[in-house]
Amino acid sequence: MSGLAQDLPDGWWRSSIDALAEPKGVAYGVLKPGPQVEGGVPMLRVSDVRDGRVDQSQIYRIGDELDCEYRRTKLRGGEVLVSIQGSVGRAAVVPAELSGANVSRTLAMIRLREPELATWVQTALESPQAQHAMRQVVGGTTRDSLNLRDLRRLEILIAPEPQRSTLLSLIERLRQLNGSSAQHLAAARNAIERFRRAVLAAACSGYLTAAWREAHPDQCAISELLRDIEGRLSAKRRRVVDGFDASDLSELPSTWTWAPLAAVSDSVLGKMLDKAKNKGEPRPYLRNTNVRWRGFDLDDVSEMRFEAGEEERYGLEPGDVLVCEGGEPGRAAVWRDAESDMRFQKALHRVRCEGALLPDFLVNVLQAHAYSGMLAGYFTGSGIAHLTGVSLARVPVPLPPIEEQREIVRRVDQLLALADSLEQRIDAGSKRVERSSHAVLAKAFRGDLLPADSASLGQGSS
Repeated sequence: MSGLAQDLPDGWWRSSIDALAEPKGVAYGVLKPGPQVEGGVPMLRVSDVRDGRVDQSQIYRIGDELDCEYRRTKLRGGEVLVSIQGSVGRAAVVPAELSGANVSRTLAMIRLREPELATWVQTALESPQAQHAMRQVVGGTTRDSLNLRDLRRLEILIAPEPQRSTLLSLIERLRQLNGSSAQHLAAARNAIERFRRAVLAAACSGYLTAAWREAHPDQCAISELLRDIEGRLSAKRRRVVDGFDASDLSELPSTWTWAPLAAVSDSVLGKMLDKAKNKGEPRPYLRNTNVRWRGFDLDDVSEMRFEAGEEERYGLEPGDVLVCEGGEPGRAAVWRDAESDMRFQKALHRVRCEGALLPDFLVNVLQAHAYSGMLAGYFTGSGIAHLTGVSLARVPVPLPPIEEQREIVRRVDQLLALADSLEQRIDAGSKRVERSSHAVLAKAFRGDLLPADSASLGQGSS
């Protein structure tokens, strides 16, 4: 397995991993690690190898008996690890403090004849040339897997000293610069997320439109509209409203009020997916995974059978709010398509807002509650959280007058669109940093990264 067909720079040579390793120096470790043993022997896994180093923050530990069974793969400091399952091609040099640790079947250890080549080999394995060569032979039915035989055959380029040291120093310096850029981008992304949270908190507390209210003193308090709606509630919804207690909730502007969601909307859970029992014609339907915050992912829409007459209960109209029952309970978006034949599954609630609540404002409230942690107080389930219909009906909604709701929705949309635009620029910057890292490694292993007058560095080297 070569993948390195380019002409070699002066003094460079090509070698397989097998030729660089000691006899039987390429191996993998523990097949079935079993339960973790407190105070046991460290066992490194793919998740521990990242960014060219070993992350020691969450190392798995195995018992002495199992470790002795895999004595042949006990690590020495300075050996090279490479992932051969899952994220194939990650590589790192074993630090001295992990001498005596073991490895899982997902990693291969490379014990080199010349330990001083370890950092070069690790860097070469992460180069685009070697990554491409490994992708050509990756197999596996459920996840990517690299056979040890193919790893041994993998060829890398080796520069003579002192070119090798010069290149590794240059690569390390450029990696540090890229790492610093990545940290700044991550900090910017975190700042944008905090901005989103602050916008929604301000929107649902009245702070975002404080000046607007002063300029529009003629608004009718929402409580007047609520009285009219509450007079037409079903007995089931009336029980929720009568049992609602807002005494522990935050204070709102005088024209606002707290109300349970049941007071201003009607909701229904979707249809159970049961291929044996469901009858009728196949129709597209939304699942939990199709609903994102404030939008829908319709790239993968399934179908189930619906009978005639079920459209009223399970059909969608523009303005319907789809709310996730599980997965990320409470995640919600407004359906706007008037022409579709879409239905929805039991994993979703369809909420239809009445005159005192705008659908987009409800989504703002649910997302603000999710950010603040309030929504989690309405989840059920000890392991997997759910937001049942009963709990959803009890969720408190801060209600401004309708005109103010419209103004809040307009401002939130505008501010979150700005956040999305900034995040797109950050994503583009992250991709440029990643491409830059790949380009640096590709140039290094073509010999293009060395200064023009560096050929003399290799003179006299073997």
